[in-house]
Amino acid sequence: MFTFAMSVFMLFAPMRATTYEEATSIAQERDMPILLYAHGSDWCPIGETLKENVWDIETEVVGVVFLSIDVPETPTEESKSASKGFDTNSIRTYPSVVALAPNGERLGVRAGETLPLESNAMADVVRSFSAEVLKRHALMNMAEEAKANGTVHKEVSAIHAMIEQNLDVPVGVLERLQEIDPEDASGIRRRTAFQPFHPFVAQATKDGQEGRGEEAIARLQAMLDEGVYTKEQKAWVHNAMGSCYRYWEGHNNEAQVHFERAAQLAPESIAGRAGYRLLHQLYGDPSTEFGWMPRHLKTDEQTWELQTIPSELEKGTWQVVFEFTRGRHGIDVSSVELFEEGKRVAVDVHDGFAGGQHRENVYTLELRHNVKNPTVVIKAKGNGGTNSYGTIRLHAP
Repeated sequence: MFTFAMSVFMLFAPMRATTYEEATSIAQERDMPILLYAHGSDWCPIGETLKENVWDIETEVVGVVFLSIDVPETPTEESKSASKGFDTNSIRTYPSVVALAPNGERLGVRAGETLPLESNAMADVVRSFSAEVLKRHALMNMAEEAKANGTVHKEVSAIHAMIEQNLDVPVGVLERLQEIDPEDASGIRRRTAFQPFHPFVAQATKDGQEGRGEEAIARLQAMLDEGVYTKEQKAWVHNAMGSCYRYWEGHNNEAQVHFERAAQLAPESIAGRAGYRLLHQLYGDPSTEFGWMPRHLKTDEQTWELQTIPSELEKGTWQVVFEFTRGRHGIDVSSVELFEEGKRVAVDVHDGFAGGQHRENVYTLELRHNVKNPTVVIKAKGNGGTNSYGTIRLHAP
C-alpha cells in the first residue's frame, strides 16, 4: 500500500507557491506536504546563494509544494504577505528547510549540521529529505485509514515506521500508541518517550539530596531491567543513578561505578562523554584531560597515578609539565616516575613548583624502549593550602 501511495505522489509535477496561504491551499486541495525554505535576503548571504543555486532550480523533487519564505532583518510588505499565516519565530536557524503537513503541522526540519552549505550536498539533502517527508505523509494516511477501519496491527505498524524516521514524532502519536498497544512489546514507545536528559538527571539528583535515593535507584534500575532502551539512553540512566548516589550520603563508591558504566556503554555519545567527564572530575587521581583540583590536594605529600595517558609511549624523551591555572595556592612537586608492569623505567626527582610563577615545573623522562601500558606516578602537595587548579601535560618535546 505504501509503495502504491509513493508512486501516486511521483505522478505530480513539481509545484511552487509564492505565499504560505497559497501553499496551504494547494497542499490541502491536493493532499500534498509542503517544503518551505526559510532565508534572510538582507542578512544571510549563504542562504541567498543556496536559494539561487539549489532551491530555485530544483526539478527532481515532486509530490510536494515548494515555498520560499524570506525573513529579512527589515521586513517588507512583500515578505509580510508571503509569510502571512506562518510563524517565522519558529525558525531558529537560517537557512532552514521545513516540512509541513497539509494542515500546517511540522513534520521535520533540516538546518544547521543537517543542512550542508555546499550546493551539491544541499541538493542531495533536499531530495532525500523530500523522500522521507513523502513517506511520512503516506504513513500518516495509512495510519488514519487503519484507524478508521479498526485494523489495529496496520495502525501500529504505520506508527512504528513514523517513529523510526529521522523526522519529528507526530503530535499525539505516542498517546495513541499507548492506547492501542499498551504492552509495547517492542519498546519503541518507551524509547521514544524517554524524557530529555537534563530534567531526568536533575530529578535523580534531587531525589538523592532529599532522602529518596532508594526509591529513585529502584525506579532507574527497573528501567534498565526492561531492556528496551538504546545504549545512549541506558548511559543517561547510569548517569542519573550516579548523580543520585553522589548526593546520597555514604554512596560515593556506587556513584563512581555508574559514571564509569555510562562512559563505557556509549563512549562516543553525549551521555558517555558526560559520564567520562564526571568520573574523572569527581573521582580518582589527576588526569591529562582535567588536571588537578582541590580535592586532590593535601598539605602533606600525596602520591598520584596520572590518568588518561596513552596506552603506549614510544622510545625517546617525554615531559610531564605542570601548569597552574587558578586558585589561591600552588603545588609542590617532588618527583615523577614512569613504570612498565610494576617496574620503574624512568624517573625525574627534583623540587618543582606550579603556581603564580612556575619554577622547575617540567619533569623529563627518558625511555630506552617503547613502553606499553605505562603508569605515571607523581608525588606532590599543596603549597600553603589546597585551593588550586591546574593542568598536567604528557608530551614528547
